[in-house]
Amino acid sequence: MSSTSLTDFQILDTLLTTQTHSVFVAVLSGTEDVVRLMVFSPEVSQASWFRRAFKTDRGFLTTLRHKSIARFLGDGESEGRLFFWSEPCRGVPVAQFLEQHRNLSIEDLVEIGWQACSALQQAHNLGFTHGGISAETVCVSDDLSVSIVDFGVARWLRASAESADHSRPAPGQGAISDWRRDVENDLRCLAQTVLIMLPESADEIPMARTLRRLLERVQVPAADAAMLSARDLQGRLGELLIADGDAIEMVDRREHPVQSRWSIVDDLFPKASARDQGENFSDRHDSPKHRQILLIIGICIALVFLLTVAALLR
Repeated sequence: MSSTSLTDFQILDTLLTTQTHSVFVAVLSGTEDVVRLMVFSPEVSQASWFRRAFKTDRGFLTTLRHKSIARFLGDGESEGRLFFWSEPCRGVPVAQFLEQHRNLSIEDLVEIGWQACSALQQAHNLGFTHGGISAETVCVSDDLSVSIVDFGVARWLRASAESADHSRPAPGQGAISDWRRDVENDLRCLAQTVLIMLPESADEIPMARTLRRLLERVQVPAADAAMLSARDLQGRLGELLIADGDAIEMVDRREHPVQSRWSIVDDLFPKASARDQGENFSDRHDSPKHRQILLIIGICIALVFLLTVAALLR
């Protein structure tokens, strides 16, 4: 942890206060950068399972890069309280965003869900889950840019609570199944968050009905939903827009060095153009292997011709 203390922050605003933690808008001394500061209570900070989960994820959070994930900037411990700070979210939480934008189109909702899936896809691919997707942790700006905050926080708090319940298995047992469960939980909570933004009156629109069915199906703990991944959901959301005839640029512009350069457009339109196919056909005919085959065929034809001529001259 860094040597930064809570006294190094100038608090500008209080966003949230609970028994376990508080969230502030603050400025770090010596800089002009506005940050999102989360401070945990002394009781939570001293819980062994919470400290273990927090320290385990801290290294990963410093490397996670995605345009829709608030960047982890640093952490510390001061006066018996653990804390960390990150980039402030762009925009406002979904609940507040709805109050400001009551006339969102269905295409806008699909785009918001698509961006959130893109962020979750990268984290899940790297073995990391959010654990607390909600209308408070998904933020949206006026230009519909999505920012997800507080990655891992809900999981750390659950680990601390479960460790105090001796009748339950210790957190961390069955790590693979726990991770799969957390992935499914991320997707169900994201579906619920987008559903919050979808008004009942919109069901008169065919695209809205399809979107509602998709999001409701994700929330059902059935075999189909259990195998769903963030990439699957992202692809299905993209198909909704394409099927509706809209041409919207949706390319995953992540900055992480191990990122996938996948785009929904690549998956939906994998075939090469006619020009590319023609070039590939021409390349195959100009290849050394093709010329070698033609040479062998020519030699065989010549031999057959010479043997035929020799037989006629006898």
